Amino acid sequence: FKVSTNETENLTFLVLRIQATAIQYLRRFYLTNSPMTYHPKSIMACALFVATKTDNYYISLRQFADGIPGDTTTEDVIAPEFLLMQGLRFTFDVRHPFRGLEGGVLELQAIAQGQGQPAPHLPYETAEDLQQGLLSIAPPPVPSSSMSDRIARAHGTTRELLKSAAQMTDAYFLYTPSQIWFSAFLLADRPLAEFLLDVKLGGPVTATIPAPETDENGLVNPLYEIRSKLHHVLTECSALLQSYTPLSSDPAQMKSLKRIAKKLYHCQ
Repeated sequence: FKVSTNETENLTFLVLRIQATAIQYLRRFYLTNSPMTYHPKSIMACALFVATKTDNYYISLRQFADGIPGDTTTEDVIAPEFLLMQGLRFTFDVRHPFRGLEGGVLELQAIAQGQGQPAPHLPYETAEDLQQGLLSIAPPPVPSSSMSDRIARAHGTTRELLKSAAQMTDAYFLYTPSQIWFSAFLLADRPLAEFLLDVKLGGPVTATIPAPETDENGLVNPLYEIRSKLHHVLTECSALLQSYTPLSSDPAQMKSLKRIAKKLYHCQ
């Protein structure tokens, strides 16, 4: 049978979300449990199986176990389930940054096509103003043939960061999903991300009359204050994501992993 492009994209997005949920379950579990007591290999499969249920993509336990390489049985998968749930404090909801990224990209695509919607607090802007503002921003790090290509490239780079750096750092514990995806987007294409921030909060790129730092009474403009605080948070989150180094390319981490594996072997 034929599968439409939308169905394929939805399935890819679902699998990505399930994987990310399982990773966060593991990270949460080992906040209060030691791998020296509970071997990660015995928890990993269970975390992934629980993630399929909590993300509404339940498959039978037998079918799941049959898909795992080796001689893993259904009992091996399900045995630590209650232990895992206790470690999670029975809190199964994980909010991911992927959906926010898709919304931001759709909004940029609409602006590029002249169909953007100005923010309610910036009534003097029009869809044409937004389109011209987008087209006049600084060029990307890598030249693009069109704005659509630029947005698509930034989208792909950001998604890869959310699949790797966001999962393997403490970003989920420290920042909200929207802060995480926007920080990753800043790393992918800073001018594009700052333009979108200007659209939301007002700024020099899009606003005909930029929002002043203070109002007529000398009080700090709330939007300016929010923008300043948000800039600080996004900078910190971006630095955290940028600090991630894949295990395979970091000899120090590999050495540490071997040391832990040796200790784990003796503990077991």
